[in-house]
Amino acid sequence: MDWLDAMNKAVEYLEANITEKLDIEKVAKITLSSSFHFQRMYHTIQHHRRLLECLFS
Repeated sequence: MDWLDAMNKAVEYLEANITEKLDIEKVAKITLSSSFHFQRMYHTIQHHRRLLECLFS
């Protein structure tokens, strides 16, 4: 599983459980990474998504 597939699985999990209390360690396990690296990857993806939205809107 590459990192983008893993992040997509984590986002799907977050969306499916948005009303529940989320455990960052559990989400990080989905991505096969530490909570530190998951947070870094998630932040990077969100930052790039916002930049693309600004460029194309």
